[in-house]
Amino acid sequence: MDSKRFAAETEIILSHVPDGGKILAALSGGADSVCLLLLLREYCSEKNISLSAIHINHCLRGDESDRDEQFCRELCGRYDIPLTVKRINVSAYCAEKGLSCEEGARILRYKAFEETAEGGYIATAHNLNDSAETVILNLARGTGLKGLCGIPPVRGNIIRPLINIPRSDIEEYLRVRGQSYVTDSTNLSDDFTRNKIRHGIIPLLSEINGGFLENIGNMTKILRSENEHIEKEAAALTDDITALRSADEAVRRRYIIALLKNAGIEPDSGRIIRIESVILRGSRQQLCGNIFAYAEKGRLLIGEMPENHVFSDFSAPLVIGENPFPPHRTVLAEKINFEDIHDINSFVTNTLIDCDKIQGDVILRTRRGGDEIQLPKEGFHRKLRKIYNAERIPPHLRECAAVIEDEGGIIFAEYCGISARVAPDENTGTVLRITAG
Repeated sequence: MDSKRFAAETEIILSHVPDGGKILAALSGGADSVCLLLLLREYCSEKNISLSAIHINHCLRGDESDRDEQFCRELCGRYDIPLTVKRINVSAYCAEKGLSCEEGARILRYKAFEETAEGGYIATAHNLNDSAETVILNLARGTGLKGLCGIPPVRGNIIRPLINIPRSDIEEYLRVRGQSYVTDSTNLSDDFTRNKIRHGIIPLLSEINGGFLENIGNMTKILRSENEHIEKEAAALTDDITALRSADEAVRRRYIIALLKNAGIEPDSGRIIRIESVILRGSRQQLCGNIFAYAEKGRLLIGEMPENHVFSDFSAPLVIGENPFPPHRTVLAEKINFEDIHDINSFVTNTLIDCDKIQGDVILRTRRGGDEIQLPKEGFHRKLRKIYNAERIPPHLRECAAVIEDEGGIIFAEYCGISARVAPDENTGTVLRITAG
């Protein structure tokens, strides 16, 4: 163990705590947290920093949990470090909230930390091995850059002085000082994903490359720097659709992740892709339940959809099959062989479009000011507004009328019909039938 490197790595992170500050050390009784407590005791005694500790008894391991609590009481008593002990019923909380035991324990643990710290700094004993486990776990999940940054050394008032120290150095630190610690029996079992990574994958990778852990540490430092730059750029974005559309893809996606988190929605690749679709094409996308992402008056919005909501700038590529259309409607597009339509009069002919006459990409959208169409048997274009007036289409129907356009212009307008340019004739093979419901 290089004691100078050990001290240098930890003091860089501890330097975030100003003179006169307070540090609450999270003490489980395991090797990492005991090392942290001793290291903080030495550091705080040289600085004008108040040190205290907290132990959380999760009441999950019976006598073993009580043993850990007693060990922490004796350790803090020996060094005259104020200790707060809190016992929490993790099982009841997880049953009530529908959470895994690990997730529920983490939430309750950090809640207790914050309550006890009273605005001071909270020091946790995460080390380089923990960070490597997080990187591997996130790699398996397919997360992006942020997930590969590992565990941050500093996050708000939480500091992790040991984050760049491998577990082997921590155990050596304690061995040299003759300091004992307790072992959580659940850490020895491979029933948990992290333990499988800890006992199987990391040793194998270290066998392949002896510098694996150090390389992971160096990589996460580099990635955190790059990630901070992206975060800064993303924080400068707003809900302006035009600005989001022109933003760098990595920055835009990071903005989307923050937007989802602020809305209380767990970010995942599917939701990110759907929101990008809203930004790039103006479509409406369901995120979960009655929560949608949608474009409205040039802004990207996330929220519940009122039953009578009108999307003034809805736009999305038309697909064969059902196309969601606001508010709570569906536009059905079907390809049909024109020869199979034996009784043409049984169909509404103004909803049949000759597929061979369509130009380029086809878009389904809502009506816009100035829209016009040339109907069959008419030698001129007319504004949709004038057609609706002539047909006495009610205002509430006009606002949510479906419009379909290709690269040559409007080819279908609900309550009006199809464009003369795409009308079927004696040479038509396949038609696109539009049904707006």
